[in-house]
Amino acid sequence: MNSQEEHDYKFETEATCEGCSNAVKRILERHMKSSPGQILKYNVDLVLDEQKAKIDLTSTMSKEQLIQLLEKSGKKVNYVIR
Repeated sequence: MNSQEEHDYKFETEATCEGCSNAVKRILERHMKSSPGQILKYNVDLVLDEQKAKIDLTSTMSKEQLIQLLEKSGKKVNYVIR
């Protein structure tokens, strides 16, 4: 994959509270500061009744790189096929 191409991704991870979704947000914010241009925008929605966080990303990183980054939250991350 060309590292300069922008791609939109959807992921889900287990999240039982706001702390879980905030952990994902902190990881993304830290990465945006340390590696500008790799994550262009993101949105993390906590869906408590489903006990998951839905993550929308626009990034120049690969799906595999993003999963590895997001799993630093300590939760399993699943790619959502559009």
